[in-house]
Amino acid sequence: MYRGFTKQKDIGYSMKDARFLCPPYFVIQWHLTERCNWRCKHCYQNGRKVKELSFRELKSILPQCLELFEALQIKPGFARINIGGGEPFLRNDFFKFLSLLTKYKRSVKSIIMTNGELITDAIAKDLKKMGMFSVQVSLEGLRQTNDAIRGNGAFDTAIRAIKLLRKNKVITRVSLTLTKMNLSEVDGLARYLKELGINSLGIRRYVGLGRGKLLKESMLSPLEQEDFYFKKENLKKELNEKGKFFFSDGCEDGISALGGWPSERMNCIKNCSVINGRHLNIFTNGDILTCRRFPVVLGNALKDTLLDVHFSSNKLWTFRNLNNAHPLCKKCPEFRFCLGGAKCVSYAYFRNDSVPDPQCWRIFKKLPPVNLFDGHQARQNS
Repeated sequence: MYRGFTKQKDIGYSMKDARFLCPPYFVIQWHLTERCNWRCKHCYQNGRKVKELSFRELKSILPQCLELFEALQIKPGFARINIGGGEPFLRNDFFKFLSLLTKYKRSVKSIIMTNGELITDAIAKDLKKMGMFSVQVSLEGLRQTNDAIRGNGAFDTAIRAIKLLRKNKVITRVSLTLTKMNLSEVDGLARYLKELGINSLGIRRYVGLGRGKLLKESMLSPLEQEDFYFKKENLKKELNEKGKFFFSDGCEDGISALGGWPSERMNCIKNCSVINGRHLNIFTNGDILTCRRFPVVLGNALKDTLLDVHFSSNKLWTFRNLNNAHPLCKKCPEFRFCLGGAKCVSYAYFRNDSVPDPQCWRIFKKLPPVNLFDGHQARQNS
């Protein structure tokens, strides 16, 4: 067991509480660049220029990822590195970086997150040869809605990339950020993707950071969010009657715990990765964050290590401590599933991570005022 754990006894944790010391899986999301060839309306980036790590620096950090996976005793196939940006294919040394990951493909799943514009047939072939586990392409609905959010031509560009990846037998997934703008198109998009041979659609909740702040009027109300979870489950059952189709849950979907659902569904609910200790983010300049959408800087991988940050960051241990959840959350019968909701959503909405999730329908029937908890002391950040 990692020696740094002993430092945490002063803030109320024991070995019995340490659900995050040997988790069943662990994800490191690594953003190689903030540069992007699209300007999506919902994006949580703010457009600022950020110094990128050199290839030599990237290479020096990779062993930290492997060291953390080993310390956490993550089994082969359950350690994951998600590679994103910005648009990672904009880096001239991107494939040089991917070649480093190829050496560990038996134990670490490498997943590329892209808008698809730069994918060619030759690139798709190379990704297959290199053993990338999968490629995630972003879509925000059918053509008209997607292009209204992501830019003219973005839908056809993404579909072209998806077809090239499928042609070359690269596992391909699609991700969507849910807002009022595309809520009515989830059904149609899922059916269209299934026709293309795609069997997985990840639907992530809106987080109002960066340019995404401009879409705050498109955020689903708590009751709309609840209704969506029911409809998604019904759609999944229907689509699965004609072959497997998955709606992959995000770590912000802990609030989807719904009374009356079968126990096997409740046990599959993913809760906030900041709280459950199954995620770290390496930012473009090497900063180590809890999560890219919950921008709390914990250190920098050029001078700190992921291992020390994961086990010894007082900020992280404070976020993980369930005793710090808001009283309204702790008295809820579903608290053991959602753990208080998604910190990224709460922080983006209220500018306070230690208050309830604004889309939780057990507490709110409509989106609350953003200043509702101004008198509640925040634990967050900087």
